[in-house]
Amino acid sequence: KTVAKAANEQSNVAADAGPLRAIINNASVLVYEPIEAVTEETLDLMLSAGLKSVFWGVQAFLAHRDESQTGNILNYSSPVAYRGRPNTGAYTTIKAGIAGLTKVLAGELGPRGVRVNAIAPDVTDSLQVPYERMVPEDQRHLWPRWVPVGRMGVPEDQARIVLFLASDQSAFLTG
Repeated sequence: KTVAKAANEQSNVAADAGPLRAIINNASVLVYEPIEAVTEETLDLMLSAGLKSVFWGVQAFLAHRDESQTGNILNYSSPVAYRGRPNTGAYTTIKAGIAGLTKVLAGELGPRGVRVNAIAPDVTDSLQVPYERMVPEDQRHLWPRWVPVGRMGVPEDQARIVLFLASDQSAFLTG
């Protein structure tokens, strides 16, 4: 139902606003727990929200895209895909899968005029996911070592990256 509903919503957007030129795949369910605690139910939920949604989102985008214009797909990965963290086995697997899928799609869809990129922002303090929930208090002193720029992100940091990747300034950037 969820996939059909999402495809129908994109169809409605395309009908109302015209053919699509871009999509951002940023759905996720976060459950951090030791590997032996991950249940099939949790893994299925996380895979559906975090990885399968990228496949279905790309398919819906391609079905409704403006083929006369350059297309743009932006996927959200995560730093854990590249460096891992304890208790993030399911989440890390999904985000690493998105990173790999992004490269495959860049090669597959590039000849069709679609650029595909992924961003992997570190923890970003926001109203939806406050810093206090993301980093346990006893680990906050480690934060500057975890993030190369030495600070937590703010939503505007991600917005600038998304705007750059969606713009013609990044026209030669894919994968």
